[in-house]
Amino acid sequence: MDGTVGQEIPSLSGRALILVTSYNGPFYDDGDLTGVYYPEIYGLFQVLESNGFDVDFASDTGEYGFDCKSLQESCTTKEALDVLDDPKSMLVVKLKTISRLSRLNPDDYDAVIVSGGYGCYFNYSHCKDGREFMRAMFRKNKTIATVAEGVLLLAYTTRDDGHTLCWNRRITSCTWRDSIQNGVHDILKRLHFPSIEDISNESGAIFQNPPVFHTDGFVVEDGNIITGSNRNSAELVAQKVVENLKYN
Repeated sequence: MDGTVGQEIPSLSGRALILVTSYNGPFYDDGDLTGVYYPEIYGLFQVLESNGFDVDFASDTGEYGFDCKSLQESCTTKEALDVLDDPKSMLVVKLKTISRLSRLNPDDYDAVIVSGGYGCYFNYSHCKDGREFMRAMFRKNKTIATVAEGVLLLAYTTRDDGHTLCWNRRITSCTWRDSIQNGVHDILKRLHFPSIEDISNESGAIFQNPPVFHTDGFVVEDGNIITGSNRNSAELVAQKVVENLKYN
């Protein structure tokens, strides 16, 4: 674990929404499904809950499924898997009550965090309810954060003036370099998904690449918008959310 992740942040009360992709379908060459990347939401939830936040989950359909490979021991920790296997753990309890996004009121939340996973490619380019929720949070200058592929919803959502939410904002996310390292570059190309760098540039964002060979969390904060580069940035993103709400 990155040393900065272990830093303690004073506890405070607040309410945060973790928005997850609803896509849970074929993706990998071996037939495995993609969807929500479990280590990301585990990291987000642990940091937010330990800092006194009431955390809810939602997707555009009110349904979700995990990326098969994200549940492998090579991708997460035994501690995280034990939490998922415990029906009484707060994370599992909250996931069981996941909401359909259209039924939630943005006014009830201090922050929204969009988690990643390759499922984001499949539904965030046309996620009407997601766009409306994000736009409402942006109008009130509330904290908006994304992890990895979750930044796609930010790039596909427009403000009232027609610009995207990340127009002229510094953001980061996973890159084609990450997709090569993770063995999915050819899959993404075969599915004709543009790179997140290209989507971000087209949206008017100022995309900041993580340092070369950097595998730990890399986070960019620009005002009320916080973005994390990859799956390892989830806890750092959550910490930045806590700090953003405390000092702003």
